Amino acid sequence: MGIFNWGKKKEQKNDPRYNELIFGRFGVSPIIQQNPSKEAFIREGFQNNATVYSIVDLISKSASNVKMRVYEKKDRGALKEYTSLIGGAFNDTSMYEAKSAKKRALKPADNSDLAKFLDSPNPMQGQAEFMMDLIAFECLTGDGFIWGLKPETGGQSGRIKEMHVLPSQLVEIEGGTITQPIKGYTLNWLSYNKVIEADQVAHIKNFNPDYSTAGSHLYGQSPLQASYRNLSVNNDAITTGSKFLTNQGARGILTSEDNMLTAEHAAALRDKYKSMYSGVNNAGEIMVTNHQFKWLEMGLPAADLALIEQYNLSIKDLASVYKVPSILLNDSQASTFNNYREAKKYLYLQAVFPKLIAIRDELNRWLAPTYGSQYYIDFDFLSVPELQEDMEKVVKQLSLAWWLTPNEKREAMQYEPIEQKEMDEIHMLANYIPISDGVTPKEAGGTSQQMLSDTSDYINK
Repeated sequence: MGIFNWGKKKEQKNDPRYNELIFGRFGVSPIIQQNPSKEAFIREGFQNNATVYSIVDLISKSASNVKMRVYEKKDRGALKEYTSLIGGAFNDTSMYEAKSAKKRALKPADNSDLAKFLDSPNPMQGQAEFMMDLIAFECLTGDGFIWGLKPETGGQSGRIKEMHVLPSQLVEIEGGTITQPIKGYTLNWLSYNKVIEADQVAHIKNFNPDYSTAGSHLYGQSPLQASYRNLSVNNDAITTGSKFLTNQGARGILTSEDNMLTAEHAAALRDKYKSMYSGVNNAGEIMVTNHQFKWLEMGLPAADLALIEQYNLSIKDLASVYKVPSILLNDSQASTFNNYREAKKYLYLQAVFPKLIAIRDELNRWLAPTYGSQYYIDFDFLSVPELQEDMEKVVKQLSLAWWLTPNEKREAMQYEPIEQKEMDEIHMLANYIPISDGVTPKEAGGTSQQMLSDTSDYINK
């Protein structure tokens, strides 16, 4: 269990093991002093806004589904090629080039001490939960801080043996300018400040152009800062709508045909009407009087209608800032099966992968060398189910590529070659007859021109 745990039962945060593990290291009670700005993003965003909660929850959980693994380096040139392909414009071709480059560059080291450590970064968390915490804080505040603990004694005293996600809104960066390194990080509490050495913290941050003498550029910019007005509109619309639904009765004007209502009678009737019809519990009540009345129904004011429209637009704007397709937030206007499938792919490529790449690079700079220079930490980007549809397309294209040998096709799919003579020969498309057998295209079931035309038509679809 991490310092903050998204989506877990509330009582778990009060687990004595949790307090002893984290707060006990500081020798103080867990009373937290909140940073006003970043705390506002958490309070007004994640905790009190369903749209932001859904966005952050979707990104962090999607990211946690991508397994973090450990490899041994084989070919540095191939490794550069692989990282360039993963970080660039990802498409059908680059995905298979990336698979080939990764196979040449890295060898799995799943049984290494580093791999076992990453499976459980601390006694209270597995890898998935740890990643959810880290990415959720980064999404909300623009900063993700990892605190690495090293044993003080023993043969492995230089290795990081425990990692915790620090609450970003409580962390202050000490020192650091454009030309000078950061001196350390302070975790602020109500009556206590804990200074953590700079080399004990890994910092993943968003780009921040706000350079100042106060060190603003050292912190990442939260996406909610750029979209704070949309967040405010969204929250205001929710508050207004809730009050409207809670307090209103029917909207209209009640008039008397016999003009027998005095000012006092009208005021009394209004008060009675409000007490009988206001609030959700009084909806549908019937009013009976001894006077003849006319009821003039009134619709929603233009201001209320505009607020509803602004609310819908603010949802799309908030989703856009996070690179999350609105269809994944139950936008029925764009909801089709094909659109949903493409939206899931877009989510990974545009919202999830860039965050994982930043985390990967920081862990390879900060963590991996403490276990050995031969190790490389990477996420299993190429195994994401949403990308497997592209693999099916390539398989179909390869099946029609009669000019390639079976082993060449296997190589393109990252399979080992088969040591048989037929696997290194070109086969005709119709019945996969080796050309060396002397069978003519006509005997194989068609002309070579027809087969070339069929293959070209398929590839160009």
